[in-house]
Amino acid sequence: MPVPTLITDLSTTIASNSPAGSESARGTVDDYLRAHAAFIAQTRAGAPQLDGSGNLLVGASTDAGLVSNLKKMVSGIFSTVNGSVSATNNNGTSLFTIPDVNNSTWLVSAQLQAGDTANYSAFAIICTQNGSFRIMSNIAGALLTISRGSGLIVQATQSSGTTTNIYYSAIRVM
Repeated sequence: MPVPTLITDLSTTIASNSPAGSESARGTVDDYLRAHAAFIAQTRAGAPQLDGSGNLLVGASTDAGLVSNLKKMVSGIFSTVNGSVSATNNNGTSLFTIPDVNNSTWLVSAQLQAGDTANYSAFAIICTQNGSFRIMSNIAGALLTISRGSGLIVQATQSSGTTTNIYYSAIRVM
């Protein structure tokens, strides 16, 4: 059997992996060891880790997290979505589309690039049902609001007076 070059070349059945018991690995055993070491490292890279306090770290190396981490996380019904969009002044701008899942609950937060939390941040609790959603609670900043677009689109409107980025994060909690 050849030395594997992709992790998908490996089998979860131990006896199905190379080298076969009948094959001499003499002269190539170091190639097999390096390949398997690389596969182990590939599964570690970007994988969740536990820190010394037992915090689950996903895409971050400290429990403070990383603002630049835009990796999605899915675990059972728990799911995240985040990103940023350029938004013109006083126009509803689509942030993301909620997946068509009945009876889900989402926590949505948005903030303008400016960072003035009193004016430029908003938070909403959204519940879905039958291909639609309603906003159960909405805490709007003076210059940023979260609202419903068409269908399952969550949108935000900013009124900072200029085009700016809206950064958003949403977590499905049910």
